[in-house]
Amino acid sequence: LGTAGSIKLAEDKIKDTFFVLSGDGLTDCDLTKAMAFHKEKKALATLVLKRVSVPLPYGVVMTEEDGRIIRFVEKPDWSGVYSNLVNTGIYILEREVLDFIDNHEAVDFGKDLFPLLLKNKERLYGYEMEGYWCDVGNTGAYLEAQMDMLKGKVKLDFESGVHPDAVIEENVHLQGKFYIGKGTVIGRGSIIKNAVIGEQCRIGKGTVMEDSCIWDKASVGIKARMNGSILCDGASVGSLCQLSAGCVLGKGAAAGAHSSLMPGVKIWPGQRIPAGAVCGENVETGNN
Repeated sequence: LGTAGSIKLAEDKIKDTFFVLSGDGLTDCDLTKAMAFHKEKKALATLVLKRVSVPLPYGVVMTEEDGRIIRFVEKPDWSGVYSNLVNTGIYILEREVLDFIDNHEAVDFGKDLFPLLLKNKERLYGYEMEGYWCDVGNTGAYLEAQMDMLKGKVKLDFESGVHPDAVIEENVHLQGKFYIGKGTVIGRGSIIKNAVIGEQCRIGKGTVMEDSCIWDKASVGIKARMNGSILCDGASVGSLCQLSAGCVLGKGAAAGAHSSLMPGVKIWPGQRIPAGAVCGENVETGNN
């Protein structure tokens, strides 16, 4: 039913002004300030906006000095980029907005509803937020957000460092920013730089890991190399395996010893790469 059509299904539960927040956004936006702006403007809908350097993947918004939106283009090409203010997917809406959404029709906020409100000259405003926002809807942005959290760029209840119950063996070099979770063991002689490692993980001796993120109960063999990679829960990487930038192993996926994954390769949950293989394409099904 689309982003807005889905909200229509909850109409009988919505009694007053309400928020909509996209689930793939990491932010420390002050929603109280945003609500105060919405009420001050007596807006029907307020979009929380953020200035970004590359606005192409987002809805681009132009406002008047008072914040009233006068133009909205969803995911334009460069010819349509007239502003670096983008839609964060955080909205404050009055219940009356639901009257503009037809029952059981597919309606998207950016493509359908907001252009309709503009056309009808409704009170559509943009609130330019301060603080941090990142759309983590792809693996590159997800890793960027992980590093930003390590560096303290996001106001969250989170501290980098080593959990007291983690085990760091001899001659391990911890560099840059890092988080090592409860019960994880880092084998001796390993180099960990700018990495997030979850709970109950096993990192083999002499492994080099940089700009990477590992979820819980994942394992990495002896002298493996990981650069800009992601391992989901229970994924495993064999000894002397090499993972290039942008590689992702899904839940329970495995890359055999001496295997190499080329940049950007993604291995679907439960799939396995044989020992010694060189993998240059995504593996979605089958035992390739």
